[in-house]
Amino acid sequence: MKIVAFDQRTDEWLAWRKLGVTASEAAIIMNESPYMTPWRLWAEKVGLAEPDDLSKNPFVQYGIEHEDVARREFEDRHPGEVALPICAESEEVPIMRASFDGVISLKRPVELKCPSTKVFNEVLEQGTDSEAYKLYWHQVQHQMYVSGASEGYLVFYHEGRDLQVFRIDRDDDYIERLVKKAQEFFELVMKRKAPEKDPERDILIPTGHQAEIWVEASETIKFYDADIKAYQKKIEEAKEKRREAEATLKQLLGNFHTAEYNGVRVHRYIREGKVNFKAFLEDNHPDADISKLEAYKEQGTEVFRITVTDNVLPVWSRDESALDEVEEIRDDHEQSMFW
Repeated sequence: MKIVAFDQRTDEWLAWRKLGVTASEAAIIMNESPYMTPWRLWAEKVGLAEPDDLSKNPFVQYGIEHEDVARREFEDRHPGEVALPICAESEEVPIMRASFDGVISLKRPVELKCPSTKVFNEVLEQGTDSEAYKLYWHQVQHQMYVSGASEGYLVFYHEGRDLQVFRIDRDDDYIERLVKKAQEFFELVMKRKAPEKDPERDILIPTGHQAEIWVEASETIKFYDADIKAYQKKIEEAKEKRREAEATLKQLLGNFHTAEYNGVRVHRYIREGKVNFKAFLEDNHPDADISKLEAYKEQGTEVFRITVTDNVLPVWSRDESALDEVEEIRDDHEQSMFW
């Protein structure tokens, strides 16, 4: 590997990462990340999407603050080893890059994670079957390719708890697929050719004729949404006045169950409550597997939630051409409505 002299989390480091595929992006490239899709990563690489600002995330802050502590504890458990935090790229495929939390003898990577209590407990209970281990396994494999090591370490630290250390063997078959996928992905980045979107996870941003139809329909929604909000305000005011009058009638009812006068009837009755089947099973059948209740749920129905926002494009979008296109279509739409 070729070591590069960048301090992590600096502007130079961020620019270097953007010009390659990093170890933390391995799971994304392999479409195994629950947090990001290949398309979204591509959009960030080409400057069409703004990366999420995680600087104020308490879990991210905790990880940064405790990384050195975790590194020292790992070194204490491995006498004679020094986990050097370095940045490097593969000499064979330079786009393969890694910011190592630590590299010990035989170029073995040490990846340090300082997760939340919940995630740490899952790692403690489930080990290699935990979601965190499965996710970061990709990262360690990527790092082993960059460094040329035959094994690496994935370490989970939590203050006041026993360090969880997993030794991971190099998987050459996986690495071969990873490098190929990374090269194909980065070629798309260089050509600014978008990878296929995931319909369930990525956002549709209409273009061309589809954009024209969308603008016409969305402008109609926004126009009537303003009317609906005004009506709803009046309705809420009317409901509040009705509730005040209802309270007066309830008070006048006294001990009677029914009253009727001046075109209004008031009837008092008891509505039976719903049965809490989960609590019933827990109290009467403590050995029952509550999770099996999910199998008795009725089939869900498809629901659309349409919300009016103040944004022309998603807040993370930096696609100036898409912004220009929607503004042009909106101008044409307004002119056509006026004339």
